[in-house]
Amino acid sequence: MKLLVIISILALVFGSTFLLQSYAEPNTITKYCTNGTCQTPNISNTITPGGYIAPPNYQKIGIQLSQSCINLERAHLKSNCLTYDKLIQFDTSKLSFSGLWTNQTYFHRLPSHLKNAYNFPQTTLTIMVDPDSSFVKNAKMIIIQSDNFTYTNPDEAISKNHTRNEYHNRFVSGCSEAIIAPNINLVNDTITYFNSNCTVTNYNTKITHQIKETPFSFNNPYSSLHYKDMLNQIKKTGYGNCITKQCVNITLGKKW
Repeated sequence: MKLLVIISILALVFGSTFLLQSYAEPNTITKYCTNGTCQTPNISNTITPGGYIAPPNYQKIGIQLSQSCINLERAHLKSNCLTYDKLIQFDTSKLSFSGLWTNQTYFHRLPSHLKNAYNFPQTTLTIMVDPDSSFVKNAKMIIIQSDNFTYTNPDEAISKNHTRNEYHNRFVSGCSEAIIAPNINLVNDTITYFNSNCTVTNYNTKITHQIKETPFSFNNPYSSLHYKDMLNQIKKTGYGNCITKQCVNITLGKKW
């Protein structure tokens, strides 16, 4: 009986070690495991605004096509959209965690077999292209639209020097989500922008327009300022017979 117990213990120890060596990287085993016993390092965690726990200085950025682009890709319709096969160059995630790629219907990522893969830090900066919903909820997201776009800030009024600002091709909300135009260089710059906590960028989204000062003109034949003159003209000429004859254009004094 004792022999069976000893054999079972040895099988458990060596079996666990074998499984660990099969799935863990060698440097991970060396760093965290001794004599078949492993423990995680004592990391001071930080609660992020999204509510999840992450190690200090650990950034997660997701890159996702807009639903319009996905629909166009699925239908194989021509568009200005970027495709995931062009964006995969930015992906730093491990396929064993984030999911494999497939070209069925269109090029996209298959669901990950690992639940809550975002909880497994891979580098200080993990960028996942076409991430799953759990990663999206806990990452800064870059969403790529189907075309260029322009918008104005409703909180900005026309300045005293008669200028108005327009913004092009990137809209950032709270340094957590960026909606951008389909431009590879802009994707790269937005990654840098997010990784610097929205302090470093080489892309100027703002264009300032000078508004021309146009003085008010009284030279408008349809203005109510001419109402008195029109009444005087009607008194003199009348409307004319518009049924059997020609009417009179009161403003210009010509026949229609």
